[in-house]
Amino acid sequence: MGSTSILRKGDGEAGPTETGYFNVVVCDPANLIAPENTFDSYSCPPSEDPGEPGDHVIVVTEFNHPVLMPILSSIWPQLRLTSMREAIAETYFVPPAIGTPPPSTSHPLQGRQIPPDRQIHPHL
Repeated sequence: MGSTSILRKGDGEAGPTETGYFNVVVCDPANLIAPENTFDSYSCPPSEDPGEPGDHVIVVTEFNHPVLMPILSSIWPQLRLTSMREAIAETYFVPPAIGTPPPSTSHPLQGRQIPPDRQIHPHL
């Protein structure tokens, strides 16, 4: 088995019990369900949730790595590697759309009439 076949299968995707299986779950910590046995995957019902800015999020990656030693690979063909990390979703900046007019810079009092008793007249 070559190094490229570790990440690539001919049929496109490996199942959770097959060598080369790769899974990523992004979830709210309260909804994450841990697997009950070695070959079950983490899940996040009802669906994955990247969260809103400021929310805690857990990212779990799983990979079935092939055992490359011939003596062991006949007995133990793969090793499940799992990584879990918790983070806080950051806010992000959305740049203004190209071609939109700049924001108005007019003064809020522009166009209002000043009463005559409040007008300032320069002395001649």
